[in-house]
Amino acid sequence: MYREKTDIWLRARAAWLLADNDGKLLMAAVRAVESILGKGCKVNSVTLIGNLGEDAEYKQTATGRSLCKLRVATTQKWLKDGDEQESTDWHNVTCWGKVAERTSDLRKGARVMVIGQLKTRSYETSDGEKKWVTEVNASDVGMVPRSQQSGSDSDGSGGRF
Repeated sequence: MYREKTDIWLRARAAWLLADNDGKLLMAAVRAVESILGKGCKVNSVTLIGNLGEDAEYKQTATGRSLCKLRVATTQKWLKDGDEQESTDWHNVTCWGKVAERTSDLRKGARVMVIGQLKTRSYETSDGEKKWVTEVNASDVGMVPRSQQSGSDSDGSGGRF
């Protein structure tokens, strides 16, 4: 399933990048996904590449299920009037089962790739206020090797845990 999701994402991304920017861009990506999943398909797919903002938070639920929560930062950079601009977004990522077990030892600063789906849930605070949370429910998480210039991974292997 992981390879299938990655293949879908890569085909859609390739179509997006190869299409020209006059309105055909979106349709090319849609056609690429529909060629794999069928016409009229609905897709909820998230791919993040970023750095952990804190150590992974691992625990077992009351029913014994493994759960790991991650905070992933993604940063976009662009030029505006000749000056480099930067914006960082923080993403809450929830891992379950084997994926949670594999990610439990991740530490702050680790560079990761997350593949999953957006999930929105609600809960009630102790004051009775209803709160909504949107997070990424990860189907896979893997290490992303850093370049030799950044001086991190000694072997540069990266890969899934």
